[in-house]
This record gives sequence, structure tokens and C-alpha cells, in this order.
Amino acid sequence: MISEQGFYLKRAPTLPSQNGQTLNRIFFVLVHISESKVEGLYLAEPDLEPSFILLSDANDVDSANTYFDTLLFFPDTTLTELALPLRENQVWGIKTKNDHFAKILIQEVWATSDTLSSNLITYSGSLTMRWEYQPDGSREF
Repeated sequence: MISEQGFYLKRAPTLPSQNGQTLNRIFFVLVHISESKVEGLYLAEPDLEPSFILLSDANDVDSANTYFDTLLFFPDTTLTELALPLRENQVWGIKTKNDHFAKILIQEVWATSDTLSSNLITYSGSLTMRWEYQPDGSREF
């Protein structure tokens, strides 16, 4: 989900709520550019606080879904400021500012650029994912 304000796990209209609770912005979905070339997408916490951990980088959809479905506990480990690079079939763990936890399964990543004129390039992207959020602050899903 991409919006001007970032990704919210529980706040409409960016994403439908599961139980009506509101939540502060969790992360931005941004286009990764290197030497004027679009490399893909990445996630960043608004204040660049360590918030992300790559938990699995599966080779296929079935393995990724199995890992996501059987991941029942968020590990107590070192987190990074960015989720980079994002690729299909990855499972990322996210720690929110209010010490809650989420897991996301990257299903599709798309990013591109468009040259509108010789001085103006626009970048856009799309991210499809499954997610689960733990609203009570425990590490268990």
C-alpha cells in the first residue's frame, strides 16, 4: 500500500481496519534509486529508527507462505533502519514506535521511472503484501 502519508496497519482509508483501532504511521514505502536507475522499493520508518528485520528470503511462493503462516514469535534481535532491498517472497518483521510487532510477506514489488522532460523524472512503485499485526504488544502472533 502506498500513500502520501505512509503505511498504516490499522487505519482507513489507507488500509481497512481489522478491529477499529487507530495506529500511528508505521513506515514509508519508497522507490530505491541508485545512480539514476530504479532498483526497486524499500521501507523506512519515518524517523529512521531501527524497525526492520529480514526473517526469510524464500525461493518460491509456497515456501514464503509456509514461513509466514508458521512464524508465531517475533525474535528479540538487532533491527535495521531500512528494509532494503524488497523482493518477492521475503518475510520482514517490524517493530513499531509503541513497541508492537508485525510481520509482512512481500508478494509483489514494482517500481519504475518516467522521464517527463529532460530535467524532470518521476518515480513510482507498488507493493503487495500479506501482513499480521500484534496489537497487544506481545511478540506472539
